Amino acid sequence: MKRTLSLILALAMSMSLVACSSSAVEEETTTEETVATETATPETVTISVQNAESEWIDLAVPYYPTRIVFVDYVAFDMCAALGILENPDVEFLTIQGSMADYLKAYVPAGSPDLGGLKDYDMEAIMSFEPDIIFTSGRTRAAYDEFSLIAPTVCTGLVYEPSTFESFTTLNLRNASIFGLEAEAQAMIDGYMGRLEALQAWGEGQTAALTLFTGGAMTTNGNSSRTSMITNDVGFENVAADVDATHGVEASYEALLAINPDYIFVLDRDSAISTEGASTAQELLDNAIIQQTSAWQNGNIVYLEPNVWYQHEGGMLSMDVMLSDLEVGMNAAN
Repeated sequence: MKRTLSLILALAMSMSLVACSSSAVEEETTTEETVATETATPETVTISVQNAESEWIDLAVPYYPTRIVFVDYVAFDMCAALGILENPDVEFLTIQGSMADYLKAYVPAGSPDLGGLKDYDMEAIMSFEPDIIFTSGRTRAAYDEFSLIAPTVCTGLVYEPSTFESFTTLNLRNASIFGLEAEAQAMIDGYMGRLEALQAWGEGQTAALTLFTGGAMTTNGNSSRTSMITNDVGFENVAADVDATHGVEASYEALLAINPDYIFVLDRDSAISTEGASTAQELLDNAIIQQTSAWQNGNIVYLEPNVWYQHEGGMLSMDVMLSDLEVGMNAAN
């Protein structure tokens, strides 16, 4: 009887151990399957883009595309900053007309030139058969045409109410296509710290945002390419009611009359290499401007023309833009 009971107990324990072992294996298998599901690479990413009518639409784009066309310097800049262009699996074509020097190092020698921001080679783009096309606000009207070739992402910076906020939104969106939001955010956080230091400088100061084109000077409002100076750094714009893209022509006498604490200068002629044009620095060196407080206090700040005019909003160009302002701030201290 005792022997029978012992056999029964032994058999029960054996079955229990088998059941526990089976349960553990099943639990481990389930966990591995769950982790694999959670970390699986997506085939597409859905982002918000603006179409030809400037309407925001949802667009599915390939996750980490490897054949890329850039008709935009801002997206090219971000891909350079995050190491995407150095990925050996990535092939790309880009416009190169008026490309800033800091980006040229990322273009392989002998790479075909797609043209410029507005005079791009559509036939070459089609022949390349890209996975994705990045365009700028300058080519938004051609969005539908690009979309017939590949999913098209328009990166159009918005200056008002905050240039920096728009810069952040667009770059994080573009970075999400490659799964690199954290890396982009780390760079943005560093820039935010520098911006906060600049805000202490701009508080309580007045400024004129000037642009020189064709030898003439214009003043610019808070929806212009240089309005990060007023909208984000905090200078009071003495011509805030001017909203035209290239500003409104102003005389040196008018600038003396409003006499801002600072004059910020964007030389468009230099940015687009206008042949025979005098530089903004040469034009401002006159008896009327020399009477302004900005001139007398050394508060005329010259902005890197190509970056502020055609590359504004890039991850690397933001460093240049902040550096320009930091030079002005340090000169004032």
